[in-house]
Amino acid sequence: MNASSRWCAVCREVWSAVLSSIRFGVAVLVPALMIVAMLLLRVGIGELRRPGSARRQWLFLGNRTAVAAGAVAVILTVGTGWFFIQAGVLLWAVLIGLLVALITDRLSGDETSAR
Repeated sequence: MNASSRWCAVCREVWSAVLSSIRFGVAVLVPALMIVAMLLLRVGIGELRRPGSARRQWLFLGNRTAVAAGAVAVILTVGTGWFFIQAGVLLWAVLIGLLVALITDRLSGDETSAR
């Protein structure tokens, strides 16, 4: 086996690894994208039924404590998940951060809320 055929074998292996990671990344992103689409549809339908409801649903982003908790959740999720699914973890981390911020806002009560 000469040097050029070894080089081609290495290139084929690298290309195969890249393609398999892309397929894995797409498989990781599809469920997260479906969740985002469902949440946006829910907000949109709610806004059509009751104008102004979307603004009320997103008020939790005005609570500094909730946003800080969500940011910590995003950082921890990206920090722990990057090794396993690389860029696919970013969308999941944002979803987790929004959920943590929403729950933190609901648990903190009205005294710290922006409502």
